Order: sequence, then C-alpha cells, then structure tokens
Amino acid sequence: MHYKEHYELARRLLRAAYKYRDAINQARFPFSSRPAQSDEEGATYQSTEQQFWSQRFEAVNASKRELRAELLEAEVVLGRKLMNELQALFKCDMDLYACILEHLDSIGDSPEPDLILKEARTARRKIMFARLDCKDEFSLRISRSLEVFEQEIRPMLGHRKHLKAMRGARR
Repeated sequence: MHYKEHYELARRLLRAAYKYRDAINQARFPFSSRPAQSDEEGATYQSTEQQFWSQRFEAVNASKRELRAELLEAEVVLGRKLMNELQALFKCDMDLYACILEHLDSIGDSPEPDLILKEARTARRKIMFARLDCKDEFSLRISRSLEVFEQEIRPMLGHRKHLKAMRGARR
C-alpha cells in the first residue's frame, strides 16, 4: 500500500513536471497563431503583443499550478527535497517571463533605450523563441533542469535502487 501511494505520487509529479516543461517549450515555439487584430481604434502593436504573449502563457501557468499542487502533496509525504530539485525549472520560467516583459517594454510608447539595443533584442529572442529542433541553449537548459528531479523520482516508479530512494525521500 505504501509503495503504491509513493508510486502514484511519483508518476503524477513526473507527469506534471513534463507537462510544465512542454508548456514552456510550446510558449517559445517560433510559429504560433496570433490573435485577430482588434477592431478597437486604440489597439496598438504593444497591446496586440501583450494579448499574444498572454495567450501563449496560459498553458504555462495552468501546468505550473498543477505541478505546484502535486508538489504540495509531495511535501506532505516526502518532504521539501523535491521542491528544491525543481527550482531550476521554475527559474527558466521566470527568465522567459522576464524577457517577455522586457520585449513588451521595448515596444511601448516610451521604450527604455537599453531594451532597444540590437544586443538586448538578440539576447531576449534566444530565450523567447526556440529553434525548431529545440536544441538551442535555453531549451537544453530546461531539459537539464529536470534531470536531477527525474533521478529522484524514477526510483519511486520501480526503477533501480527503489528502496534506497524511498529511504532518502523520507528524510
């Protein structure tokens, strides 16, 4: 019974983490449908971009909420260790969001000069948009951020060293 509960929790956690990773990658996918141009007279390029990125981030936020709910249960059962293992993935999400905010600020009515520079735009685009093969630096950073978490969870799914992982998770 105890093993089955840990197995189910581990499976849900890993699934939620993968769903979150995929949502981040999907938000970065370079080709996406743009919202229809607003018929409002006051609609600006900035407001259209805000709407566009807001729609892209809906799935990221929904999957993050799901993962945080599973992590809350894991904290009760296994302790805070797993939460700490996912901080790098949460940091990727925050970095992407910060780049999007900088992008929106750079196209606003009174953009900040530092955000308009070609180097700044290039750095933001490397984070905001994934290459089609998802082998860019930021995509690889997202994948690497899950590796430690996977190593902690996989033993609970019946992979090697199950008992050692269970003892370590209780600490």
